[in-house]
Amino acid sequence: AIEMWMEKNIYEEKRFEEFKEKPEQFIVPCLLEASRKSITHLVSSFSKYRTLIRGVIKSEQHQRHIGILQLVADFHRDDESRLMTAIQKFLQHAVVMPSQVIDWALGGGGGGALPVVDVPQEFLKYEIVKQTVIGAVQRTRIAANKNLGVDDMGKQHAGVHDLAKRQEKDLFIRVYRRISELYLRSEEEESRDIRQYMQKNLLGRIREFGRYFLAEIQPYMERIEEKVIRQAPNGIKNEFEKLKHLSVAFRSTTKMNDDTEQ
Repeated sequence: AIEMWMEKNIYEEKRFEEFKEKPEQFIVPCLLEASRKSITHLVSSFSKYRTLIRGVIKSEQHQRHIGILQLVADFHRDDESRLMTAIQKFLQHAVVMPSQVIDWALGGGGGGALPVVDVPQEFLKYEIVKQTVIGAVQRTRIAANKNLGVDDMGKQHAGVHDLAKRQEKDLFIRVYRRISELYLRSEEEESRDIRQYMQKNLLGRIREFGRYFLAEIQPYMERIEEKVIRQAPNGIKNEFEKLKHLSVAFRSTTKMNDDTEQ
């Protein structure tokens, strides 16, 4: 019914030509407005219209997915809880991908939705990144442990688990790459005080991120170093070196605990 109404009232009107090119600019705000009343309404609306939302934009159109996230951020800019919930629902229904959320939150691919020196928003965008990666880690664990009805050789199971691990690895690499890019961008800031604040904040965030995901990031450290750290600014390199030393201590402690249990 919504698609028929849009065809009659939107697409046929020349003054709404921009909505014909990018219908998500009309659909997403309408969805958010219709679900404004409560979180329950939000969840219900996503479940009801997810096929419509996914149908108006192709998966390879990265910039338009970034635009969807920006629409959500603009709509819920004064309600952090709703913004977090909406993004999680978009992820759960595969309207956007985790990599697109990372790019949007950390300014890649024309994103950069949240301002660098706005402290509440600064906290929020890193919380969005953290929760997005947590979701990927959980999916990897589920793929590793869940009985997916595969054959006796376990081929399908391995394929699902391998895909989850690749996606998880991509997110870790992407976070380090985007924060490295932000650090480089901060060096262009003319004000010394603002530049120092930005860089100190970025180093603190990447330190916090690495320590929080220390166990999960272990298998990908060499790849992160190869893809990002070798070309990264010195500040990022130093933080990653500290993380590597912490990783060695973590592995040693884990091995001691395993030996004790045996």
